Amino acid sequence: MGAINELLTEDGDPLERLALIEAARREVDEAERELIEAARAQGHGWAAIAVALGLRSRQAAEQRWLRLCAWQGRDPGPERARRRAQQSVDSQAGIEIARLRQAVIAAYRQVDGPELLKQTLAAAIDAPPGALFELACKAVEDAERAEDALKMRGLREALEAAMP
Repeated sequence: MGAINELLTEDGDPLERLALIEAARREVDEAERELIEAARAQGHGWAAIAVALGLRSRQAAEQRWLRLCAWQGRDPGPERARRRAQQSVDSQAGIEIARLRQAVIAAYRQVDGPELLKQTLAAAIDAPPGALFELACKAVEDAERAEDALKMRGLREALEAAMP
């Protein structure tokens, strides 16, 4: 709130300050979209997200996410269909594979580099269960070489649980 109070009390052109508010709103929207997606990736349902956002229903939370995606020019329909198909495949493969995929997604969001590690994790996100396991193993190896091993702790634990 401190930054908002500064905008209200600053001297100068109010139109310039309105432009700053619009830029801040876009940043907040992006952060909200990313947090909603992170919550979904961790298995939180729309009802729980609605409560966290102060909304009255799970539908309202999903509609908020749709609005935030549309603002970016993203069509969330294909993404939703892809996720449902992936969840179906993962549920047939077992809970350990579903947890491994969630750990890969979390690791992808945490890692800044190197590029090969980021690409390996990106490929693992959509990979079928067998390839997911192999790519996750490779990502852990790459992370250890790049000294990003601490960021891979959750992924390493999910891999151990998913070991055949």
